Amino acid sequence: MGNRLFAAEDLVVNGTSALLCSLEPQLAECIQDGIGLSQYDEVHVSNSILIGHYQFKAGSCVVLRCKEGVPVFGQLSVIISVANINYFVCREFETVDYVEHLHAFSVRLIDTHVITATKQLKDHHPLGVHKVDFDGHNLLLIAPRYKLF
Repeated sequence: MGNRLFAAEDLVVNGTSALLCSLEPQLAECIQDGIGLSQYDEVHVSNSILIGHYQFKAGSCVVLRCKEGVPVFGQLSVIISVANINYFVCREFETVDYVEHLHAFSVRLIDTHVITATKQLKDHHPLGVHKVDFDGHNLLLIAPRYKLF
């Protein structure tokens, strides 16, 4: 087995350099507020990154933090690198409930973006969000395959 499986460094798979002002306004504002860049600073923008042996792509979900014992999830919008530090810019979800029958968290999308360094994630596994019609209700569900905390 190679040592890449447990490598400490993140590997940005593909991307390009861009000025912050060329990104979507909500994303640019989030990055400016989150890490203190100006609109004319250059960032490396990517749609995928390898952390250990897990690949994260735009659209993947991550656990951003824990609030009162409940995970707060985010859906990756873009991955940026600044000064050799990788960040996830995510659309945040509000965790509504845990649906025991489905072993999944019911979430609702909040129209805000948050930024977090990849090293600050509470869990380093990509997750998926699924739209499900359950008992007459349309739900957004995130079902981790393991216990989060």
